[in-house]
Amino acid sequence: IFFFFFFQAEDGIRDAQESRGLGDVYKRQVSTQSTGARLTTMEASDSDDDEMLDISVPEVLAKYRLAAEIANRTMNTIIADCQPGVSIVELCDKADALVTEECSKVHAKGKAKVDPKAKGVAFPMCISVNHVVGHNSPNADEQQQLEDGDLVKLDLGVHIDGYIAVVANSVVVNPSNEPVTGRKADVLMAVSVAAEAALAAIKPGTTNQAITDIFEKTANAYNVNMVEGVLSHQMKRHVIDGNKVILSKETPDQKVEEEEFEELEVWAIDIIMSTGEGKPREIDELKTTIYKHQVDQNYSLKMKASREVFSQVTTDHPTLPFTLRQYSDNHSRVLLGMKECLNHDMFTAYPVLEERPDDLVAHAKFTVLVTEEGTQRITGGRLPHLVQPETQCEDEDLMATFNAAVEKAAKKAAKKKKK
Repeated sequence: IFFFFFFQAEDGIRDAQESRGLGDVYKRQVSTQSTGARLTTMEASDSDDDEMLDISVPEVLAKYRLAAEIANRTMNTIIADCQPGVSIVELCDKADALVTEECSKVHAKGKAKVDPKAKGVAFPMCISVNHVVGHNSPNADEQQQLEDGDLVKLDLGVHIDGYIAVVANSVVVNPSNEPVTGRKADVLMAVSVAAEAALAAIKPGTTNQAITDIFEKTANAYNVNMVEGVLSHQMKRHVIDGNKVILSKETPDQKVEEEEFEELEVWAIDIIMSTGEGKPREIDELKTTIYKHQVDQNYSLKMKASREVFSQVTTDHPTLPFTLRQYSDNHSRVLLGMKECLNHDMFTAYPVLEERPDDLVAHAKFTVLVTEEGTQRITGGRLPHLVQPETQCEDEDLMATFNAAVEKAAKKAAKKKKK
């Protein structure tokens, strides 16, 4: 289902554009036919050389792990900063700056040197509050601040030499450390339980449908809904949203081909749940700031401003998402140039999607390596803190897996404390 919004040319980047759901954002890989056929798009790393550079190569594995370390460290810093009165846009800027700074310190010299433009932000920090589903990386003049009790989704990505690690966590602004209860606690528990169950299930031979079933079973257990259209992606070098996917929730008009996990794959597992219907909409097109170059699209741009913007942006971000806030010093000209680019599908937009104002949305995302030694999660894994759900999960298998993760985390914390 698409919702149409029409704007005058001076009111936004596009004159008239379909409001795009998450399924369209992720390279429109969710089929609109019940056949389950998937659209094929060109990937930036489909050469034979890149196919050989998988995680069996020690240097490649090290770059994934390094990107993950920076992603986790940045995430933890921003989580600590999520306090009442803090500006959302300032937190986003801080996170992106931290990633850029940390990446500048690694692979900076010698034979292992990586060009400064070939490492850094793989997905700009997004901070989406309460009913806002995701992709909220505000314009520079945005005044919104965090408030006590806000349910905050934090989402970012890092790459080293094109090898990407992504992570998303959900936290509650809770300076008094009071227990989180009610439906807010339900949705927080649901995404965490689903994440642990999915991680436990991922291994060579497991199907994407099996993971979709886990998501749906967990959502039902906590009386919440999976957000429709969300895709988990296999990632490759320079490719944050590969063609192999897991659908969060199957519907009559949203299906994907069945796939199996294979050794040496890297995946971003993306889980978003809502206390509402799980059918978000783009309410305000002007909130969209994140875009990605569509490498399979070609068009001879007519306007000088468009050519200048396209050249600058694709030089800075040839394949990975970016935020227009990076170009706020020349904002009006960038908007003018982006308009023609978007009208001819030169960039994909990541719209800010929202549920109803009274709904609550939680998000977990983590990066996994399917290695010869087993599946390894290298980002995420944050467990709920002071959460007391009103809905108790009755599924013994789900709770056994989750409780095992809690016990493992407790042992790790105790061992670290001893040191």
